Amino acid sequence: MKELKSQLFNKPLDADLHFEFSKKMFSNGSFVSALSEVKTAIYLGLKKTSEIDLYISECLDKIGDLEEIGYPLFSRMYSISNHIKKLIQNNSNISLLDIGGGKGWLAAFLPDVNYCLAEPKVNGISGENLPFAENSFDFVLSCHVLEHIPLENRELFVDSLMLRAKSAVILLNPFYVEETFPEERLNLVYEITQKDWVKEHIDCTLPTTRFIKNFCETRNFEHLIEPNGNKALNLSYIFTEYFAQKSKSGFELKKINKFFNSRYYNQITVDTFPTQYMITIYK
Repeated sequence: MKELKSQLFNKPLDADLHFEFSKKMFSNGSFVSALSEVKTAIYLGLKKTSEIDLYISECLDKIGDLEEIGYPLFSRMYSISNHIKKLIQNNSNISLLDIGGGKGWLAAFLPDVNYCLAEPKVNGISGENLPFAENSFDFVLSCHVLEHIPLENRELFVDSLMLRAKSAVILLNPFYVEETFPEERLNLVYEITQKDWVKEHIDCTLPTTRFIKNFCETRNFEHLIEPNGNKALNLSYIFTEYFAQKSKSGFELKKINKFFNSRYYNQITVDTFPTQYMITIYK
């Protein structure tokens, strides 16, 4: 596995290596990564055959019920997939680059889209040094990544995404909203959970919607900013998940996830107290 990852880092656009990595992930039970990697391999040139189609179906079957995954992850992926479906208007013959997408969960929510994952820790493709030409993808997405980019590098990062997109860049991100007590909230979450992602939110500071507006105004890009989610509910879930994991209550947590994801999702966005904002920047 280490040797294969090393090869991927040296040849991040090698379709055959990504497919080999996908099969290795499948054999290890990492079915989400297996799916995102075979989809990435196809985008990079792997020939799509009936056997590959069957393999993709097996990955999706193994992933199982998406509504049982954690509420914050589900709400992000569901929001993004719905947003992209509206933008593409049922045309699945579009290409999508997912920057910093972790294991590549979005591939399971958009199985018919030409999907490529850029996640250096997973598959060797760096989102900060993208090895793709201009206008390589119809859409470029970055979900909960901007807040982990140091403040001085954020314009360069978004510029890089815009360079690779033909139609639009989509950002789903937590932003600094004073009314949500951001410093107090993040310090509390870190004090209790000690999660690395929280520490990065604190150290890098949350971006502001003013940053997005200034970025677009100076480059003459049209943009749309939409509130998404409910900060209070999301915060409550973070603690629910933390204590459920400590008590090894995985089965009970799946039932809670299923209820929230299937029943409450479309009823929870609070415009004045959102979890995050959905940003669409048009070329």
